[in-house]
Amino acid sequence: PGTATFESPTNVTTAVAFSSSGTYTLRITASDTQFTVSDQVIVVVGANLVAADWITQDLSPISARRGQGLEYGGHFSVSGAGGGYTGTSDGAHVMVRQVSGDSSIVARLTNLPTATALSGLTMRDSLARGAIRTVLGFIPATGLQLRARTNGSTADTLVASASGLSLPLWLKLERTAATEVVTAWYAADNAGTPGVWTQLGTATAIVMGDAAQIGLTTTNNSTAGV
Repeated sequence: PGTATFESPTNVTTAVAFSSSGTYTLRITASDTQFTVSDQVIVVVGANLVAADWITQDLSPISARRGQGLEYGGHFSVSGAGGGYTGTSDGAHVMVRQVSGDSSIVARLTNLPTATALSGLTMRDSLARGAIRTVLGFIPATGLQLRARTNGSTADTLVASASGLSLPLWLKLERTAATEVVTAWYAADNAGTPGVWTQLGTATAIVMGDAAQIGLTTTNNSTAGV
């Protein structure tokens, strides 16, 4: 969006000036001539920061690679590392809020720079790594997938998948609280609005109780990067 200028780039602490509003990624490197470490942080400049009722959290923290979730002007940016959603314990970053009763979430996925990474929507009974949950996620290299864990800390199941899709892509998860059923949908982008919605797989029973954590998720499907 603009230029970030460090006042004292070699000092331990420094002020940073930003030329315009937007989302910036800053990378910080430290070295003692023998070892070098680095980390990055996402900074949002301007108004309309993330609302207090959104929770952003690493499900499987990695000391050298931490994810972040941000909202700016109605646009959400989520980054995350971890082993992904295929095991008994989730390795990803989530940005969620608690919702009671019937609920749904719709998102337009616009950019995913890593071909093997996953990004999309999730509904969970908690923020525990082995929580009961469902994930509707897109991987550029392989396509869209609906994943579910119907019992806590047990093996994940691939419910359904679809290939031949590309970004931008609309995703939707709907939950009926009375029957504990979750339904997944996707649609091609039509000039910034969703085209015809297509159901992915069949409605799946995911027993999460009255309140559920719903929101966005992403994972690099690797502990080596974000």
